Amino acid sequence: LRERRDDVRELAQHFLERSKQRSTQGRPTISDATAQALERRPWYGNVRELRNAVEHALILARGGAILPEHLPAPVEPSVVNSAAENADPESLLVELVRRWAESHYRESEDVTDLYEQLLRVIEPPLFEVAMQNNRDQYAAAARTLGLHRTTLKKKLDQYGISGQ
Repeated sequence: LRERRDDVRELAQHFLERSKQRSTQGRPTISDATAQALERRPWYGNVRELRNAVEHALILARGGAILPEHLPAPVEPSVVNSAAENADPESLLVELVRRWAESHYRESEDVTDLYEQLLRVIEPPLFEVAMQNNRDQYAAAARTLGLHRTTLKKKLDQYGISGQ
């Protein structure tokens, strides 16, 4: 993505359209300011990083226009590189969450629902991995997550993640 900035807007729109098909929350759009913010990002990761950013923003927008403030804080390469050197995924996650929370306090004087925002960021990829590793079986995935099957089903529906 770093080398193909012209594709960022189109890819973001593609991910939004895919999410709209699974969503029951209105007809969200990406504002011009948001598209420009996405194009200016450093994009250290791959296309999945963009998809996650769009999905995160879509949840926070609650069916309305996706604004720049709905986007997650960009991942800093120094955090990823230093933690990756230690090869300890748990330490990496702790550091990323710490930086994420600190960025929210820096960027806003009125921080609310920080815990819920964090859950909306970390639950979708966690649930996707659990579903993939349990062959899309709700009961098995719920068991590995320590959740009740109906709770997992509700959460998957909330995030637009499909299973069997």
